[in-house]
Amino acid sequence: MRRANFSFFFFAAVLLVLMVVALLDRAGVPSQFYVWEIKIDLKPILFFGLCYFFAKKYSVQIGRINSQVWKWSWKVNLLAFFSPVFLCGTVILAGLISKGIVYQGVDNAATFLLGILIDIPAFFFFSATTLLLEEIVFRGYVFHYISSERSFIAAVLLTSALWGLLFYVNFFDVRQLSFSSIAGGFIYLVSIGFVCSSLFYYSRSIWSSYSFRVGLATFLIPLLCGKLDDANSFFVSGLSPFSNSGIILSSLNFIFAACIFKASKPQIKPQFSV
Repeated sequence: MRRANFSFFFFAAVLLVLMVVALLDRAGVPSQFYVWEIKIDLKPILFFGLCYFFAKKYSVQIGRINSQVWKWSWKVNLLAFFSPVFLCGTVILAGLISKGIVYQGVDNAATFLLGILIDIPAFFFFSATTLLLEEIVFRGYVFHYISSERSFIAAVLLTSALWGLLFYVNFFDVRQLSFSSIAGGFIYLVSIGFVCSSLFYYSRSIWSSYSFRVGLATFLIPLLCGKLDDANSFFVSGLSPFSNSGIILSSLNFIFAACIFKASKPQIKPQFSV
């Protein structure tokens, strides 16, 4: 069984999971549900199950995820967690200068900020079955495998595109969206994937990419929202390029990922047997 066939299987598995989830939704079975306030998402679970079954069937030995889970760096994780603040802050500054963003303010700003800080441990805990699971599957499993046989850029691009495709919210309801909004949303997801893969490559740990994802979930909406969004945010974007998922933030994510990769030490690629 050639590796190229296994790499192609990742794409086929994503499409299969999307079709299964669509059929479940049509049958009235949700693909996301809550168990004691803990969100469960079937998509990464189904995707990982397919990949694990395929690897076992063809005796593809993929590097252990245990070492990626237990490795931890406070400095790297703090940088990853708070980096969305600096990235979004750059967008806000550029938007204020060009008048593409206006200050909206929030009620009781001090209480609002204190509430965000207090909720940070809850964000980490309650996202363990969603964001953490996604990072284990796509960065710790898919990226780890593809990067063993392809260049870093190719591995990041393929992994990020597969992840963006699987988690693009409106994948089966794109008729109501314009091409620019579809492309912009997908590019934004790919840019997040680039940052996560670069952090994983730099730290050799899934916790850094997970911390970045939690930082996005924690800070992005409170800092910036779109003009049509009903959100309690400090700043409001009147132009789509300056939104919290616009092309400017996507570009900054790509630049940030390139800086992380440039600062990374060369890795010895793991050995795989097929």
